[in-house]
Amino acid sequence: MVELYTEKRSGLPRDVWKWIFSLDLPRPVKNVRRDFQNGELIGYILNHYYCRNEPVLGWIEISQMNQGTSFNSMNANWDLVRRFLARPENSDLVISKEEIDGIVHAKPGAIELVLIGMFQFFTGKEQKTLVGEYNFDFNDGDYQNRLPFHARNTATSSVKANTKITETLADGDTAREQLRNSKVLSQFELNKVMMKAEHPQRFNVVPPLDTRSRKHRGESSKKTTLQPSAKASVRSSRVISADKKSKPVQYDQFVNVKQ
Repeated sequence: MVELYTEKRSGLPRDVWKWIFSLDLPRPVKNVRRDFQNGELIGYILNHYYCRNEPVLGWIEISQMNQGTSFNSMNANWDLVRRFLARPENSDLVISKEEIDGIVHAKPGAIELVLIGMFQFFTGKEQKTLVGEYNFDFNDGDYQNRLPFHARNTATSSVKANTKITETLADGDTAREQLRNSKVLSQFELNKVMMKAEHPQRFNVVPPLDTRSRKHRGESSKKTTLQPSAKASVRSSRVISADKKSKPVQYDQFVNVKQ
C-alpha cells in the first residue's frame, strides 16, 4: 500500500529491516543492493518459508548456490531461483524478469521493491511507503531531482550511473548497449530542457525576439501624461513674457529732410 508521508527516509522501511534480521540469514545484511545481488540470500528466504524443516519437491539446494560475485556465479544462483518460482505450487509468489535483472545489475530500487513484496507476502502485513520513494524504472531520476543543481549528473556520469557492465555481459550485443546509452542520454537531455524551462534565470535563458518585441510594443502604446516640473514652468512663463514685449515700429515711408 502506498501512502503519502511528510518525513523522508532512505533504504528499506524499518519493519522490513526487522523482518530480515529475524530470518537468521547466513551472512549479515548491511547493503541490500550488494548483499542480495547474487541471489543466495533470496534462496535462503524462499527455503525458510516454503520448505521449513522438510525439503519439498523442487526446493532450492543451498549447497549448489555460491557466494561468488562474478556474473556467471550470480546468473547460476538466479537460475535456481527462477526454476523454483516457475513450479506450479510456487507460482503464488511472483518476481518478474525485470526485477531479477535489476537486482543482478544492482539497479536502484529493484531489490527494495522485491523485499517489500516478499515481506508483505510472507507476513501478511501491509507496508506503507512514500509516494515516489521507489522508482519502478530502476534509475536514479528521483534521486537526481532531490539534489542541488551543481551536484546533479552530467551526460557521462548519467550513462555510468544507469548502465552496468553486467548488462553488456548478459546481452553480448553491442547494438543493445548503444541503444541503452542513447536512451539514457535522451532522458538526460529531456531533464535538462525541463530544468531550463522551470528555472530560466539560473541558466540566463534569453526570451525569444517576438516576446521581447510584443512587450516593447505594449509598453510604447501606453499613453502617459507627464507633469511639468517647476523649472519647465518658469521657462515657459519667460517665453510667454518675451513674446508679449512690444516690437520696434517699422516705417514704410521715407521722410525727406531739407538740409
